[in-house]
Amino acid sequence: AYASGNYRGQRTFLRFSDLKEFAEDMKELMPDVHKTFHHFTGLLEFYYDDTQQLQSDMGDHGAKGLTLRYFQVFVQKVLRRLGPQIVGVLFALIDQRPM
Repeated sequence: AYASGNYRGQRTFLRFSDLKEFAEDMKELMPDVHKTFHHFTGLLEFYYDDTQQLQSDMGDHGAKGLTLRYFQVFVQKVLRRLGPQIVGVLFALIDQRPM
């Protein structure tokens, strides 16, 4: 599971390396998405780290990943910069099953 963390009752999306692992797992199913992800890895990592810092600044200091709320902020930043071609893959990380 890529969104298996939990912090104060909120789901967390673990480290950026987990996003990269997800992209690797998607390579055979969606090769174009994998290429797009790899092409923008540096930029995605920058926005991920920036969003994680924002989350910390807003009071979630102990979370080791992004909560659902801040994952959505991350996706919005990516959408504005990269467009919709990668956002669908990022939202695929959201596992709707209760923890």
